[in-house]
Amino acid sequence: MLVNNQCLLKMNRNQGFSLIELIIAIAIMAILVTVAIPGFKSTLLKMNASSVADALIASLNFSRSESIKRNERVLMCASLDGATCVASATNWNSGWLVYTSASASASATVSTISTILRYKKIDHQGAEIRLKKGNAGKDDHKVVFKPTSVGLLSTAFTATNFIFYTQISGCHSPLLAIKRKIKVALSGGITVSTQACTQ
Repeated sequence: MLVNNQCLLKMNRNQGFSLIELIIAIAIMAILVTVAIPGFKSTLLKMNASSVADALIASLNFSRSESIKRNERVLMCASLDGATCVASATNWNSGWLVYTSASASASATVSTISTILRYKKIDHQGAEIRLKKGNAGKDDHKVVFKPTSVGLLSTAFTATNFIFYTQISGCHSPLLAIKRKIKVALSGGITVSTQACTQ
């Protein structure tokens, strides 16, 4: 009986962790978490940045192809509600509309929406989207695609290349080159390049 009790005591001592082993395990976990969290944050920022840029590129290609297919002007504008355009260049951050308009004449600066073809709402908090004429032009809130596939800015209505810049707030580390420069050429063709994020 005594032998059995001694065996049970030894078995109980061999089960579980000692305090020192538990402290070491917690320390290792803390180090792993400290190393992993910044990497995870960077990965998340890159995924969000790619998602926003890809959605914009898809809408630009869609607008161009619909203009050619329908043989009419197709417009793309910043929108907050999916039903109306917003005459503010900063509202691309919330989303945009793709639509046709009966009044999209060469001299029009404000167009009446005839048919909404697509609405894209941006759900990523911190998305920053800007539309500029050329490399350093003024911000704008609307583009127009002609049936010839040429893209025009709403304020000019003359053939010119224009550029969208997209990024996610918080990506200002020089190691995160996840800002996208989406250039639409005179032909309507789209090229994409990456840049370091800006403040």
